[in-house]
Amino acid sequence: MSCTRYVPKKDLMTSLRYKAWALVIACVVVLTSVAVWFSSRSISTSFSAMELARAEQTGERARRLLRQQLDNLSASSRDYAYWHDTVQFVEGENPSFMGDNFTTDSLRSLKVSGVLLFGADGQLRGATALSEQAELVAPDAGVRRAAEVRRAAEILGMNAATEATFTM
Repeated sequence: MSCTRYVPKKDLMTSLRYKAWALVIACVVVLTSVAVWFSSRSISTSFSAMELARAEQTGERARRLLRQQLDNLSASSRDYAYWHDTVQFVEGENPSFMGDNFTTDSLRSLKVSGVLLFGADGQLRGATALSEQAELVAPDAGVRRAAEVRRAAEILGMNAATEATFTM
């Protein structure tokens, strides 16, 4: 008699079947993991590129908007600086100028919160501003900053001999 143990054929087949299924499942898990990793890397890279492009586009749009607003404010400043009525007011001859020209609606349409008018000598001649309740008020903070605004005008290249209007 030999010492070999008899294994029924059914148990051997079942054992091989489970091992084959385990191997297939392990391969599927590994391949799925690799595919997910590669796709997430490629998607992440493409999303990063899209986000960068969108940020650049938004930045450029903001730059254009700021440039447009600066151009509009400059045009308004030049417009008021050359008005005959403005010159008369700055020279003390037209006291109703501020009330007639800088109403709540006009400041809103110009998209400014206040206006300071200076004479050729650099002295503040008139000022008005919109409060948070959209009412016209004397801009106390603006008057205190008149010297800063005058300095900004000098930086922008306006000389003291020029009558000018500054919008804030």
